Amino acid sequence: MASSIRSIVGEKILYSLKGGQWKAAKLRDVYVQGKRLYLHLDNTVCEIFFGMYGKMTTSPYGTRTASLGIRAESTQFYFYTCSVKFLSEDQFYGIFRPSIDVLSPEFSVAEAALKIKNPENEMRQVCDILLDQEIFAGVGNIIKNEALFNAGILPGRLGKTISAHEAENLAACVREFSMVFLAMRMKGSKLSSFSRVYFKAKCQSCGGKISRGKCGTTNRITFWCSSCQK
Repeated sequence: MASSIRSIVGEKILYSLKGGQWKAAKLRDVYVQGKRLYLHLDNTVCEIFFGMYGKMTTSPYGTRTASLGIRAESTQFYFYTCSVKFLSEDQFYGIFRPSIDVLSPEFSVAEAALKIKNPENEMRQVCDILLDQEIFAGVGNIIKNEALFNAGILPGRLGKTISAHEAENLAACVREFSMVFLAMRMKGSKLSSFSRVYFKAKCQSCGGKISRGKCGTTNRITFWCSSCQK
């Protein structure tokens, strides 16, 4: 996604918010952090938050009004079901931290592990900690489930019960599965072909029954193996 837009960095573009007036600007750079795409336009930064249902197309999507439309000389992009807002350059540089983006080369396993063990997370369930975008930008429910399974940690455990070693291993599992998830999705592979616990009936390791329920304050559907995860 970001790579296709980066192809027009340096060009003059036209952009329109929710079908409004088209405005001209120069696209200076493109940044990604989790589910947020940032477009550096002249002296401002456009933040596009995809959330759960956001999508980008290169042609209009039926009769729906795009949250943001972009036209360049050789191509165009349309963003749907996204939140769009503009930030000053100072605001952007104050919040942009590649070290928390699980797909960034700059993602820090050590930093994430320390945040899991932060005193403010002692009474939080680990399933909630993994969905905290200030710690693991880009992690969604599927990655949460698979990383916890791969790390052998039950989703309902409190942060205070997670050892330093477990925290580092969990952060590494988050990073590893995030990379697998991206690679397999880009190939068009079905989730069922590479997931080990998400919507599975039997554990892929021990053959036991997979439990499911809604966990944490986020109340997201969660899957776990009571034998393999402790």
